[in-house]
Amino acid sequence: MLRRSVLAGVLLLGLASGAWSQAILTKANGGDDILIFPTPGTGLPAPTATPVTGLPSAPLRPHGVTCIDDDTCLVGDFLSPRVFVVRASTASVIDTIDTTATYTGRATLAVNNARTFVLAVSSGFSGTSTLAVIPLPLTSPPTIGTVPLPDLLAAFATEGVAFDASDRAYVCHGTGVSVLDPPYTTIAFTIPLPSPQCVSVAVTPDGTKLLVPELTVGTTQGRVRIFTAPLSAMSTFDPLDIAGASNGAMPALLNLSGIVMLPDASRALVTTTAAPNLWSITAPFSGASVVEPIALPASFNAARGFEDVGISPDGQLAILGGGGDNDAHTAFVRAPFTTAGATVFDVAVAGGRGNGAARFLSPVQLPPVTTTTLPGGAEDCGNCLDDDGNGLTDAEDPSCCTGSQRQTLTLRSGRLKPGPSDTTALKLKSMIPGLSGVDLRTQALEVQLRGAHGELFCATLPAGRLVGKKRAFRFKDRAGTVARGLAKIAVKLARGGAAKVSIAGKRTQLTTPAAGSIDVTLGLRSEAESRCAAVTAPFRAVGKKGVLRAP
Repeated sequence: MLRRSVLAGVLLLGLASGAWSQAILTKANGGDDILIFPTPGTGLPAPTATPVTGLPSAPLRPHGVTCIDDDTCLVGDFLSPRVFVVRASTASVIDTIDTTATYTGRATLAVNNARTFVLAVSSGFSGTSTLAVIPLPLTSPPTIGTVPLPDLLAAFATEGVAFDASDRAYVCHGTGVSVLDPPYTTIAFTIPLPSPQCVSVAVTPDGTKLLVPELTVGTTQGRVRIFTAPLSAMSTFDPLDIAGASNGAMPALLNLSGIVMLPDASRALVTTTAAPNLWSITAPFSGASVVEPIALPASFNAARGFEDVGISPDGQLAILGGGGDNDAHTAFVRAPFTTAGATVFDVAVAGGRGNGAARFLSPVQLPPVTTTTLPGGAEDCGNCLDDDGNGLTDAEDPSCCTGSQRQTLTLRSGRLKPGPSDTTALKLKSMIPGLSGVDLRTQALEVQLRGAHGELFCATLPAGRLVGKKRAFRFKDRAGTVARGLAKIAVKLARGGAAKVSIAGKRTQLTTPAAGSIDVTLGLRSEAESRCAAVTAPFRAVGKKGVLRAP
């Protein structure tokens, strides 16, 4: 079925208005150095900028960048197969990773939301292209996996990989967008694209909209190709023209290049190398989306645009990077990202802004989401979306589980402990009645938590992942990549038809809520039937570290 639900908002927690995390700007061909902005949202248009020390002597060109936590970034070297490990708080290189035979050092580096893998992709060795998969936390030296890609990614492209909230990866290259699921060992499918090729990509957190700018040149009208879920190798796109995205005076320059999705999926920002331009595309994303140009100061070089857009975790500040060589200007843009509301700052960059990228260091947060539903939506049970807009998701929704299918869950114990990067160590022990005759090996298991302000957590363990026989079944995933950080699930059937269910994960993709009532729902679903059990349980604060327990 065609999913009609689109993400309308994400509540970003813990970030005060105007208080942004550190930012980093790489400057290949613009002094060939790296800048750290400790407080990029203050002091504009002259924010404090600190050059990174410890870089090796020339030749080098710091290019693609991604930040793996709130103090560490990885930077590729356009000239050599290596990655610099940069500590932002000290503005220094603390290590260099040799990526010979796995990653050229060019183009895109991107970390997934769970901070468990970095994907590195670029034009490859000997005319081939390979996706390098770097596991986190970093080891010395890291064990880097590789996945062959169907075609090359342009060497200049620094936004060629995007992740949705489930950490599904969308990887650009010359003949399409390849889609991979954690732990990124194989391609699930590739969405083919005719020329022009893909050099940048953005996706809504719910994975229902994929935005791919076209790599056109000169007088050819620039446009963004918009794909709508369900995505597959047969997907087609809806074209969205970007008025003004062409340049007859400079026919060799690219019209559209970098693109980024705002964290709340309300807008996408797209830029161009052909001229200093920035456009804001409004949701819901389609060929009829409103596109608003954001004017940049006349002080910018009229012949040089940008290749990259970095966005702060709260979606309130953008930094434009790349495309500049020795042009001594870059743009910081403050929300709202509208023609009338945006505030643009011309920020001087010593040595030129270069041809790199800009990123912020705060971890991506995975908070509750609210959705809006277009007319005609129906609940798609098992996708962790509120497709019909009634405020209930999957096993919570009567259209997925009702009447005799729905039972009362007995929560024997529950524990939520805040973890790093807005994760939570979760332990739940419960009892589900009424499972006589159910073959758990054929069932998908859904785990859902809902607080006073919306859904806190939703994960689906696919059918077939519970293994065992007779009355005992288990699931183990130490990496936590299958079900949003859940690492262990054990189900033991009693003779009366009830089941004891234990669920645990050290780094689940859940931001620990405040003390209060939480709705806990467990669902079992197969093609033939659905069953669920739910309870509202009070979770109390224990100690001073934010730990919650029930009862």
